[in-house]
Amino acid sequence: MEPIITFSTAKLAVEKIGRGPIRRGFGAKFYHPRTQNLLWDGRTGRCNVNSLYPAHTQVALQRYLREKYYVVVSVYSPSKGYYIGTSISFNRELGYFRTSSVAFTSWEEALESTLVLTLNLLP
Repeated sequence: MEPIITFSTAKLAVEKIGRGPIRRGFGAKFYHPRTQNLLWDGRTGRCNVNSLYPAHTQVALQRYLREKYYVVVSVYSPSKGYYIGTSISFNRELGYFRTSSVAFTSWEEALESTLVLTLNLLP
């Protein structure tokens, strides 16, 4: 099972890129805005789905940033035991940028950190 983004990343993603088309592809999991609990299989109870934060996988958000904004987010391991994430923008409207995260001991942590860095650079 692919790792799901954290609540704070999901909230940031909604603020920066909205709920729009990304929600349709990943509609099975949501974060509740007050409790920050993960709701599975669309069981939202009495909550309005538009008030919830879509909980996508890290890879799905990475793919969306690449396809919609032309920002490539990747993770590599320069040495055994740690991982570094980078993002490079090829989008003329956003401006060209390159970011790099600090070293992490897991691939998932490096990707999450780099996704947050990248989302913060979006208008």
